[in-house]
Parts: sequence; C-alpha cells; structure tokens
Amino acid sequence: LSKILPDRMWMNKGNFHVQYVSSTPATTADVRKLEERLDRELKKQDAHNIGVCNVRSRLHEQAFDEIIRQVTITCDARGTLLKRL
Repeated sequence: LSKILPDRMWMNKGNFHVQYVSSTPATTADVRKLEERLDRELKKQDAHNIGVCNVRSRLHEQAFDEIIRQVTITCDARGTLLKRL
C-alpha cells in the first residue's frame, strides 16, 4: 500500500509532520463521508464547474487517492492499475 500511496510529509510552523496511509478497510459510511467532504470542499473553495480549475483538480486528486487506497486494501493489482490512470 505504501508503494502505491507514499506517506505524506510536510513542515508546518517549524514542526515536521508525517501522514501514514491507513490499511483499515473503508465502510459504506466512509465512502459517503468522502463524497460529502468532496462536495463541501468544492463549494467552500469555490471550485469552478467549467474549464480548467486547479482547486477542483487538486480536490479530485485527493478523493481519487482515497478511492485507490480503499481498492488497494482489497485487491493490490486493481489499486496498482488505478494509480496508473
């Protein structure tokens, strides 16, 4: 899983942070929360519906990474293929 989705590392106010990829399978409720969070962030960050929008692209990339994580837990080969898309 960490080969497909590496840990995220960043600095914030002089502190180093690492976010590890969870291997906990997603539930149906988790998928609904992901959709709700995506919709909320698209509205909050005023993503454009038409044309190229960096905000929309970034938020979709984050959601897709989570979907890839969920698929990879149950089938590594499918997750690897999705990551290539």
